Amino acid sequence: LAAENILSTIPDSLILADTESKILRVNERLVDFSGYSDKELIGKSIGQLCDETEATSCKKVFKELAEKEIIRNYELIFQTKSGEKRNVLFSGSIVHSKTGRAIGIECIIHDITEHKKMEERLVKAERLASIGELAGQVGHDLRNPLAGLKNSVYILRKKSGRLTETEMNATLATMDIAIEDSDRIITSLVDYSSELFLQP
Repeated sequence: LAAENILSTIPDSLILADTESKILRVNERLVDFSGYSDKELIGKSIGQLCDETEATSCKKVFKELAEKEIIRNYELIFQTKSGEKRNVLFSGSIVHSKTGRAIGIECIIHDITEHKKMEERLVKAERLASIGELAGQVGHDLRNPLAGLKNSVYILRKKSGRLTETEMNATLATMDIAIEDSDRIITSLVDYSSELFLQP
């Protein structure tokens, strides 16, 4: 009775499986989380709950579980019956008989999808706040090359007919450097404010 109460009240999804990772028993939380009924889950491999892109990661996790006999908080992506991807922390341990023989696997799946979304929103908010602070600095930094451009344009307008070729080249070079500096500052700001995506 105590075991049944634990199964029904535990806030995380719980799976009891055989040594081949075939599901034997689940709690109501896993049914709600996955969208599958008890009957659909029983006999299914735990790995089949993983998102297709996570197949390799899942195999590594179960291999490590078999070797270490206990693992905690491995981040994986599971896929529900409706196709929704959910971020989870996967923990598991090998269940032994009284004689010490491995007879099954106990797994706990903690859904962290909302937590991950909140983290992403916080990171984005922090980046936007940083960009706001950075804008003032960028404005200050841009004034230097713009001042160089303004002075060079002034010289060309006032003295273009009296400048030697060396002076003309020096003025144009100053303008080129100011333009490059401005472009570099703007590119850095655009890069910093853009979304970052890690390539696998």
